[in-house]
Amino acid sequence: MGALFPNQPVSFPVMLLSESRGTNLNPPTLSRDDYQDLKNGRTYVATFGKISFEDLFGVQHWMTFCSWRALKAGQYAARKCTEYNDLDNN
Repeated sequence: MGALFPNQPVSFPVMLLSESRGTNLNPPTLSRDDYQDLKNGRTYVATFGKISFEDLFGVQHWMTFCSWRALKAGQYAARKCTEYNDLDNN
């Protein structure tokens, strides 16, 4: 995907991954109930990842990120997602 930068829009496919409901090779589709939970504001979608790279001087770097979106405006407890955002101090 490349590097992600603040305030730069990114489009990506969304897949539901869960140990009990599928794998990354065989992801399940959203059920009607899952979709209703998103639509009614009971759940939100979170995307997280880690970028590792080596700079021009051979120094290793990493950055973790999490971004979330809801389909309905409201108050959500996404603290674990936002706390996942971090980067090295090299």
